[in-house]
Amino acid sequence: MVAPPPPPSRAAETIITVGQGDVQTIAEALKLANDGDTILLSPGMYRERVILNKAVTLTTVSAAFSPSPSSPGSEGVEIIWETDQPYESTLVCTVDGAAVKGPILIKHNSYSIANNYAVQLINCGSSTIIDGCFISSETGSGIGIEGGEPQIRNCTLKNCARSGVMVFSDLDGTPGAPKIQGCSIESNKQHGVLVRDGAEPVVVGNKIQGNGGYGLALQGCAGEYTQNKIKENSKGQVAIHLLLDGLASARIAEENELEMKMITDTTLKMM
Repeated sequence: MVAPPPPPSRAAETIITVGQGDVQTIAEALKLANDGDTILLSPGMYRERVILNKAVTLTTVSAAFSPSPSSPGSEGVEIIWETDQPYESTLVCTVDGAAVKGPILIKHNSYSIANNYAVQLINCGSSTIIDGCFISSETGSGIGIEGGEPQIRNCTLKNCARSGVMVFSDLDGTPGAPKIQGCSIESNKQHGVLVRDGAEPVVVGNKIQGNGGYGLALQGCAGEYTQNKIKENSKGQVAIHLLLDGLASARIAEENELEMKMITDTTLKMM
């Protein structure tokens, strides 16, 4: 009896090099890529919007380089989008399984009168990861999360015109549960992390310092907030209003390192 043929093997993932390799722009690489592929960025400045609609990994040739928003250096990777058009994020992700692994500096300038982000994540699943990026917006917030469960790890969100991170439910009102861990969220003009509209994030082990509003601004939301160091924020360390699912201010004070254990119960402005 003849044995059946083995199932076809999955094609090996492809590595597409941008800048000093296969293509010159990230957009070109995304057109060529399939789910599971890696897009490798050579050092340099990429002035383009990045629309991640495939489950690819976007990373750099030099994983050892450590830029900062104020001094990126000459050997790093910068993705910059500056435009007169409103509400155009530098990086938008709408799929599960995509990853952006730094060190990558992401800068943003796009006019708006409402919420506007350098990085926008829309209903991304838990296997979507933003790791080791330096994110700044001259006109809006660093990261905007609308539903889903993406993971934000080891990022620096600094010098944003609005908040460092904004977390919402999706447009249908389904609570998102993203995880924000090990980040430095500092020197933003409004809040460090703003959570509202029923969102349920896990915010753990972050440094939230020196922001112009509150460190944590929580309104009509639930979630887990633990092991964060929150200090020197201009309006106060934590503001709460209408917490859901038994989330209590005493628990937040106990499970985080707060300057003077300061928690303010207030109605937050729409930001």
